[in-house]
Amino acid sequence: MAAILVVATVLAVPARSLADVPVTVEFSGSGTYSTTNMPGEQSQTSSTVALDWTSTFPASLAQDGTLTPTALGTLTKGPGTFTFSDPSYNVSCSGAAPIAASATPPSLQVSGGAITVQSVTAFDSDGSSGGYASCQGTAPGSGDPFDGSGEAASDVGVIDPYLPDVLSARVQLPSPLGGQVTLPVTNADAPAQLPSSCADQFGDDACNMSVSWSGTVTVTPACGTVTFSDGGALPVGSVIQAGQPISTGKGQRLEITFIDGSIARFGPESQGVCQFGTSQGDRRKITFKLILGNIWAAVSDALGGNPDFNVSTERAGTGVRGSEYTLDVRGKDPIAHVIEGTGFVQYAGKPEFDYPAGLSAVIGKKSATLTSRWPAADRALVPAGKLPPTLSKVKLSGPKGRPGARLKFRLDQAASLNLQVLKGKKVVLSKKLKGRKGKNSFHPFKRKLRKGRYTLRLTATANTRSSAAQISFRA
Repeated sequence: MAAILVVATVLAVPARSLADVPVTVEFSGSGTYSTTNMPGEQSQTSSTVALDWTSTFPASLAQDGTLTPTALGTLTKGPGTFTFSDPSYNVSCSGAAPIAASATPPSLQVSGGAITVQSVTAFDSDGSSGGYASCQGTAPGSGDPFDGSGEAASDVGVIDPYLPDVLSARVQLPSPLGGQVTLPVTNADAPAQLPSSCADQFGDDACNMSVSWSGTVTVTPACGTVTFSDGGALPVGSVIQAGQPISTGKGQRLEITFIDGSIARFGPESQGVCQFGTSQGDRRKITFKLILGNIWAAVSDALGGNPDFNVSTERAGTGVRGSEYTLDVRGKDPIAHVIEGTGFVQYAGKPEFDYPAGLSAVIGKKSATLTSRWPAADRALVPAGKLPPTLSKVKLSGPKGRPGARLKFRLDQAASLNLQVLKGKKVVLSKKLKGRKGKNSFHPFKRKLRKGRYTLRLTATANTRSSAAQISFRA
């Protein structure tokens, strides 16, 4: 049977952060840098660098939100390609823009909530790298070979006194840093601006230069840390990076506390991967793709009615407005169960279908079906202190839909009860009751119901967590 993919999205809420969370900072940019020496003269030379770079930096995020560099960065891409032209010596060449052998690694600097990221720190400005070897021409008149590599290096390297500042960016990070953040930057965000004239550097009458670039600074914290491990899947304290596959074997369970303070516990033989997504355009959302298995999740509901946990399957989008849920993709149809909050199912082109805590939604191909069934393996994932009340031995006896009928059930703890009778989706009877630990018995009907098919739904709630049972009957 083909695996069903479930994408679980944990909303990044300003909650507690984990101490010393590894962070990756990436600075990418592209643009154009150009130089024209002695413009309009017979001896005019010109160069252009098509800038295209990426530099990455390791850092750590402390519990108070402080970002600290942990090592120098690496220029992992670029800095770009150059073209050079000296018409008077028939030189026209291009190639990868060479970096000077003396160039230092780019660095990440932090000052409060502001960070400064660097890209290339020095171009080869004297031709010593051999990167301008293709810049060969002929001398006018004599036709003798002319080596233009030094000229090319001089034109391209005239930016060097202003590096790395003109190809760096200074940005303000949001606080707190609850997940991945991507900030757009341009040359206007550089710590220094490139002057328009380079005549002083050449000792000539005129030399023009300009630079324009744009890019992004992306800060990606690790997804979280393993805070519970049973069976040897991963040791407690292991850092879970974005994009890192996670799996549990037979008899193994694993709990991850995410950087935003939310928690997910994975059952045996589960597979998935944590990443930062773009759900609803928000890259700060931690997204967990559950490919197989089951999870329990507890997420802060600090944002009130906003969806805290979203699930999309190949059939429909689902989610929960609340804070505790289980998800199961082990069988034919995915099952989303709400412990606390309100669940919903969204099929394309159809109205959203909401359902209450204590019930499960079976995600069919075209529609969702409500059930009080909650797989025992999913319930087993919930920590003991966070379990809802257990309803058992629920039975409706006597004349159905008449005052003589009796509802019997057992509770494992005292709970508030909400008894509803529904005809279709319409609630025709609603009662608030108190249930005691052990056996309970109530007469649910004070008057005779009209003929028809009904559903009796009993919901037990303790410590804001709910379980439910449903009985269908004909009056």
